[in-house]
Amino acid sequence: MITLLKQSQGPLLVFEVSLKLSARDYEEHFAPALAQAITDHAKARLVIVFRKDFTGWDPGAIWDDARFGTHHHSDFERLAVVGDPRWIQWSTNIASALHRGEVRSFAPGTEEAAIAWAHET
Repeated sequence: MITLLKQSQGPLLVFEVSLKLSARDYEEHFAPALAQAITDHAKARLVIVFRKDFTGWDPGAIWDDARFGTHHHSDFERLAVVGDPRWIQWSTNIASALHRGEVRSFAPGTEEAAIAWAHET
């Protein structure tokens, strides 16, 4: 499950991910919001907050993310990943390979610091 949080504004999108991320979540919520931010602002800034109850991605979501990331590899300025070290390591490795922008990881409970960093110019 993925939720776009109210801290999102302009090119900055803040998502909270819990339980399992499905291809449907990705296709109906995540990708359209990112595509719109890129269309409106040329580049997007992204914060992904993995909640403690996050259990992973289904294969379709992984495929969709890889496809979107390779198509938009230069459209991200900053990506902050917040959460459990096991998800952070995996996510930042994938993001660093797929995106040209800066990627930084943040410990659980540091969402505000991640948002501040992603918002900096």
